[in-house]
Amino acid sequence: MNGGKVLNIKVLIVDDHVLFLESLKSVLLSNSSIQVINSLSYPSLLINTITEVPPDIILMDIRIKSYNGLELTRNIKKIAPHISVIILTGYNDEEYIDAAYSAGASAFIAKEKSKDLLITTIKQVYEGYQIFPKQNQLLSSN
Repeated sequence: MNGGKVLNIKVLIVDDHVLFLESLKSVLLSNSSIQVINSLSYPSLLINTITEVPPDIILMDIRIKSYNGLELTRNIKKIAPHISVIILTGYNDEEYIDAAYSAGASAFIAKEKSKDLLITTIKQVYEGYQIFPKQNQLLSSN
C-alpha cells in the first residue's frame, strides 16, 4: 500500500483508563511506522493539544469520563479536518458504528481486536481509507 516508504504516523491516544493508555502506547511504539506524540486521559486538554502538536491520527474512546468521544470527533473535524479519528472502543454495537461514521471518524475498531489489526487500521487510515466493521471493506476517501 505504501510502496515501501517508511511511514512516520503521529498518533494521539485519548482514553480515560490510564493503564490502557500506557499499554496501548507500548503496543504502538513497537511499530517503527508509528510515533505516539501524546496520550490524554483528560479530554478537556484535547483541543489545545491538537493545535500545539497536531497528530495525523487520534485514537479515541467513545466514552471518556463525562465526555462523549463522538461529540469530540465532530469538534475535531470542524477545527482540524485533516486529522483522522479512529474510534477504539469496547462498545461494538451497530448504533455506535453508524454514529462514529456520521461524526466524521475514519475508522471504528473494537478494543477486543488484535494489536496487528489495530496497527494495520492505523496505517490504512493514514493512507486515506475508511474502515468500519459492518462494511467489511476498505473505502478510499481519495
